[in-house]
Amino acid sequence: MLRLPGSQEGGTFTANGAAIAIARRGDKPRSTGFAAIGIANTLSLAVHERTREIGLRVAVGATADDIVRLILRQGAVIASVGVLTGLVAAVALDRFFRRGRDFRWN
Repeated sequence: MLRLPGSQEGGTFTANGAAIAIARRGDKPRSTGFAAIGIANTLSLAVHERTREIGLRVAVGATADDIVRLILRQGAVIASVGVLTGLVAAVALDRFFRRGRDFRWN
């Protein structure tokens, strides 16, 4: 048996349970990092696809600040849609699983 401080049931885990607990400790930062990379990649692709539009805006008289605001606004929209979608899905799944726990096969 492996003892971990602050663990359940008297502070003991089996070796497999300890490995799972240690592995899950990094899930949230890792998931957040992957989400940030995904948003940055999506934004980078959007900028790449709009290169001609950005060039045209600069030719017509847009400043660098205007271009940066355009890109940041688009990134904020992408992030907001992702956060709202994730929240709705999380609430729906939470309610589904909470009801499923009380389900009886009678």
